[in-house]
Amino acid sequence: MMSASGGAALLGILLAIASWIQLPVLHDIWLHAVVFMLLIVMHSGVRLGRKVYLVDMATMENRAMYVAVSNTVIGVAMLALGGIGMLTGFMGVDGVIFLLALLGLVAMIAAAGLDAP
Repeated sequence: MMSASGGAALLGILLAIASWIQLPVLHDIWLHAVVFMLLIVMHSGVRLGRKVYLVDMATMENRAMYVAVSNTVIGVAMLALGGIGMLTGFMGVDGVIFLLALLGLVAMIAAAGLDAP
């Protein structure tokens, strides 16, 4: 989870900086495809890491409850943080990408503090 969220955060920070300094490479459609693919891979890594962590720390009796609570918390967090997109009018797309990248760094730090199951 740490490496996937850190990688996504780094990618977001680099993309925001490239947008702020207006690098011409941002007009290449292949860059967008590669960045999108990398973000999908990293997102899948975070999801898989969360599921493996839950399954490893749960017992047979409470595994279903842990998974249900985890999925509910993630769903509520995604709905709440999805509102960050409304800040685009104030911060611009690159500002929102940078903000989401900073949240990825926070997630990486939080994952570093998890106990090994």
